[in-house]
Amino acid sequence: MSRDTRPDYPPEYDEPDASEWEGSRLRDICPVYGIGPAADCLRAIDKYGGDGGTVSVSLPNGDRLIVPDDLSKIRALTDDEPVKAWIIHGIAWDGSDWEFNEEVAAANHVPAALKRFADALDEWRAESDNREQ
Repeated sequence: MSRDTRPDYPPEYDEPDASEWEGSRLRDICPVYGIGPAADCLRAIDKYGGDGGTVSVSLPNGDRLIVPDDLSKIRALTDDEPVKAWIIHGIAWDGSDWEFNEEVAAANHVPAALKRFADALDEWRAESDNREQ
């Protein structure tokens, strides 16, 4: 079920004008991973990324489109859609409350943030193993 049931997707921006946006665009993630369109790229990272890290998007209007829940909304956006931040997030899947959440402004910083997620998860697992022994 979608987190946001508003019928106004894709969003319309009052300010800043989307045509004047100088930051990241939705299409920017595609060349980083060689997969397009952007929704397919984000789904592939979620499904095949390895350690369970997910990449979602934060839009300039404050909306956060979370993969995989909001993929239909991401598909409704144009490739030229402004992106305020790329959200890298995930959990340990071990029953604990460990979670990771980091935002990066540029799509080319996503792989490094996913690596930080994997490193933090490995560290958490090592600490958990040490506590159990």
